[in-house]
Amino acid sequence: STGLFLDQRENRRFVWRWVKDRGGTPAVLNTFSYTCAFSVAAAAAGAVTASVDVSAKYLEWGRRNFMHNGIDTAPHRFARMDTFEFFAYAQRKGLVFDFVILDPPSFAAGSRKKGTPPFSAVSDYARLIAGAAALLRPRGVILASTNTRELCLPGRLERVIAKGLGREPKYLRPPPPAKDFAAERGRFAARIFSV
Repeated sequence: STGLFLDQRENRRFVWRWVKDRGGTPAVLNTFSYTCAFSVAAAAAGAVTASVDVSAKYLEWGRRNFMHNGIDTAPHRFARMDTFEFFAYAQRKGLVFDFVILDPPSFAAGSRKKGTPPFSAVSDYARLIAGAAALLRPRGVILASTNTRELCLPGRLERVIAKGLGREPKYLRPPPPAKDFAAERGRFAARIFSV
């Protein structure tokens, strides 16, 4: 395993370009961050990032990815937490972000020991959208991505986004799908929007 999802290549490029065009030092939150590939792209463009994942192993891999790319990890946050737990923590601490990346697994088992409930993209994605939107600065942006088949059906992810926000967002033009995945339409869905 390389720790990189190739189907997200164009989305990572979008994040890099968005940070570059924004200028300054925007704050980017990467949930379900796995090995922090989105965070590396954002940090390489000048963002300060927060990478959230329940796995210490993958967050450590993410730190190494920062170092392999010559990025000092000191200004960046690596939080070993459930995403919803991080949302609550961020609200308590008054943390806000300019860009939030949501790329959850279709299903995660949770942990009785840690009191973390199971996660299902089909039933929990709207709540995920609501939690992310609550942490956004004005004109903040969310990248919502999934490979959950039910959410990849035409119009389904948009309905979930509107449900989570309680209104329709302003959609931004997404990058084109990666050429090497063009034959796999209906297997991936991503929407980028401002709230």
